[in-house]
Amino acid sequence: MKGWPEQPPKGILTKNNNMKSTIFQMPIAVLLLFSFSSATAQIVQEGLKPMSKGTNNCFYLELPTADNKLAADVWKSFMKDYKGKTKYNKKEKEYFTDDATVKDMSENTVDIYARFDPSQIIVWYNLGGAYLSSSTHPDRYPAVNTMLSGYYLTLSKELAKADLKKKEDELKSLKGDLKKLESENKGYNDAIKKAKDAIAKAEKDIEANQKSQATRQQEIKAKEAEVDAAKSLLNNLGKKN
Repeated sequence: MKGWPEQPPKGILTKNNNMKSTIFQMPIAVLLLFSFSSATAQIVQEGLKPMSKGTNNCFYLELPTADNKLAADVWKSFMKDYKGKTKYNKKEKEYFTDDATVKDMSENTVDIYARFDPSQIIVWYNLGGAYLSSSTHPDRYPAVNTMLSGYYLTLSKELAKADLKKKEDELKSLKGDLKKLESENKGYNDAIKKAKDAIAKAEKDIEANQKSQATRQQEIKAKEAEVDAAKSLLNNLGKKN
């Protein structure tokens, strides 16, 4: 298969952009499900792109995230399975894996260069004097699909884990809010009960108070009669009949 130029044909690029536009409008859960189900069917594209060792044949793949840091961290971890040592070239913004073991690609070790653009990984495979291409190495090319599809699936799983953790944290927060609301509700009901008890007590106190007032009024009338009688007695003392 002839290597593509750095930019794919216009018709294909337009189709891919439309697909990306549709995908980014999907809910994250649907997007992740789509990523899992299609991980092994991702289109690995090929072309010439510049890198630290000049312009060489490479393979690139659209990723399910624009988070380059996460994509790079997953790549470094993923490359441990290939026994090479991965280092980051800050100047060139490349990840270099020295002496990787890729059994279906080469009997010897392979130097692998990787760069991350937004939502894309670009990988160069140095076989030791030549960079892997599907036209020059048709029997080794399938290993690229195997590796990058495996990486895509691993990255998709990490995204799913992160999404799950986010949703679990959100659920925990919602449950915490509910517990707080339930506690507040109990407080309100307790306050209402106390208020009702206070009102009931006050109503009883009012009733008792009214009875006490009636009794006192009767006592006052009786006492007023006694006072009038005492005054009359006093006034009549010493008077002749």
